[in-house]
Amino acid sequence: MPDIIDHVSYLSEEIGPRPGGTEEEQQAALYIADYLQKEAGLAAEIEDFTIASNTETPSLICAGILLVAVVLGLAVPAIGILAFFLALVSGGLMLAESLGKPVLSRMLGKGVSQNVVAKYEPAAADMKSSHRKIVIVSHYDSGKVQAELNEPLLGILPIIKLCAPVAAAVTAILLLIRGLALGNASGAPVVVVSIITVIAAIITIAPGTFALAHRTAGYSAGANCNASGVAVLMETAARV
Repeated sequence: MPDIIDHVSYLSEEIGPRPGGTEEEQQAALYIADYLQKEAGLAAEIEDFTIASNTETPSLICAGILLVAVVLGLAVPAIGILAFFLALVSGGLMLAESLGKPVLSRMLGKGVSQNVVAKYEPAAADMKSSHRKIVIVSHYDSGKVQAELNEPLLGILPIIKLCAPVAAAVTAILLLIRGLALGNASGAPVVVVSIITVIAAIITIAPGTFALAHRTAGYSAGANCNASGVAVLMETAARV
């Protein structure tokens, strides 16, 4: 019987990075299911489900739409209404994604992932009048190296994501003011509105910047997160 460190080594070194929806993730699922059946004596099932193949793309699209809106609105004030609506679309899509209404994610490519599920049923003679159901869970896929989860970004990232849709709405209103109220005017009011618009836009596209950094980051072999957790789960199942 392999020990815990053998499971960690196989998952993180033999298979390596296991992004969701990839062949490597499926190899990990088959390895876990095979062990649960042969060593733990449990009937293991692999349940497929669909996932978003690229979780960073929605943030990048929203940031791109907002950036186009700001450039057009500030460079060509006459089309301020168009810039206004583009900024609103960007903020609306961000808000929908954050509220669990993934409009963009549903339109983008899908992948197939899976869960490995095994259940232990005590014999009737072992059942007592009072017993508990215990569920042990661990994820076996691995993600990318997330530099944005280090300090100081870790503390402010949730705030930025929360403020981004609001900043998009502020940007839209400012672009409308710039296009309709100020038009081709010049002077201090135009400068002030333009500066505030750029600041609001920077806040809005910040999640997209993080998404771009995450998209270009390397994949983690996932020894600590979460081959170690999977290994403990597998040995726990075997010892039950």
